[in-house]
Amino acid sequence: MPGRRTLLAALAAAAVLPALGRRAGAQSEGLAERTVDYPVAGGRCAGLLVHQAALAKMPAIVVVPETSGAVSCTRLARRLARQGYMVFVPSFVTLYGSPDDKAARTKLNNLTPANVTALIRSAIDFLAAQPQSSGTVALVALGWGAAGCAAIAADPGPVKALVLFYMAPPTGEQIPAIKVPLQLHYAALDERTMALVEPAERKLMGHSKVFEQYVYEGQTASFMNEQTDRKVDDAVVALAFDRMEFFLARYVKPR
Repeated sequence: MPGRRTLLAALAAAAVLPALGRRAGAQSEGLAERTVDYPVAGGRCAGLLVHQAALAKMPAIVVVPETSGAVSCTRLARRLARQGYMVFVPSFVTLYGSPDDKAARTKLNNLTPANVTALIRSAIDFLAAQPQSSGTVALVALGWGAAGCAAIAADPGPVKALVLFYMAPPTGEQIPAIKVPLQLHYAALDERTMALVEPAERKLMGHSKVFEQYVYEGQTASFMNEQTDRKVDDAVVALAFDRMEFFLARYVKPR
């Protein structure tokens, strides 16, 4: 079982990724891409749906973005789509306002664990029901929705694997209930999570859970966020991408 691994040396810089901001319904590099609007309890939510245009049935991935919504991880969605997945990024913030509305993002951050879980499940259900979805789903979450992800790990339904970036690890009470493989990515400079990483690792190992856990030296939370004002470490992002893609291919793609 892989344990915590620390990034110690810089890797080759990643290739330039596609620019953000394609219009709804556009096709780029063989991808079909459109914005969608779907119902959730108490309102409607916007999202981004991306997949290869030529494929019929494909495994699906829900990407739970940071509170700013799909704009924070559009390149990630396109990269996963090029790997043969149908990818859906729900912008949960649009339930309360625009992605750049601080009040709307605060409301999203203040949701109860039960409401967070319900929102994530609504996105999973929406994606699994798409005609081109094979019905097999993975969940990738970027810094928001920890409580909902823990609940889904215990009651996964169509979800076969979870990938979590820089968010609180599952607690000792949650770990025994986990039923799916986990991949956990942490930023070494994120003081909110680092004190919890090694205790969670020991408990995951003690309960014989299938997991991978990585710590990225010199990184702060949100190192995968495409909107950040600071310079992104392309080598770190490329390494995280590679690890995630290998993990998802192992547990989600048909063999």
